[in-house]
Amino acid sequence: MYKLFIRPFLFLFDPEKIHYVTFSLIRFLCKIPFVPKIFRGLYQIEDKRLERTLFGITFKNPVGLAAGFDKNAVLYNEL
Repeated sequence: MYKLFIRPFLFLFDPEKIHYVTFSLIRFLCKIPFVPKIFRGLYQIEDKRLERTLFGITFKNPVGLAAGFDKNAVLYNEL
């Protein structure tokens, strides 16, 4: 569904505008009390095999984000 409908639609617009709209949507949704809990349930994984320690800090899992994804740190709490 994403590749067939959503992606072609998004590619009709300026990437910066889509980036802004997407971030605004995420911030809006995360203000609804139960939505962050749903996001965590869908995307948070608890698995000891994924734990990584770096500079004395233990992370529950490795994280990978594209450079500049949240270049202005707008979604700091949401991510």
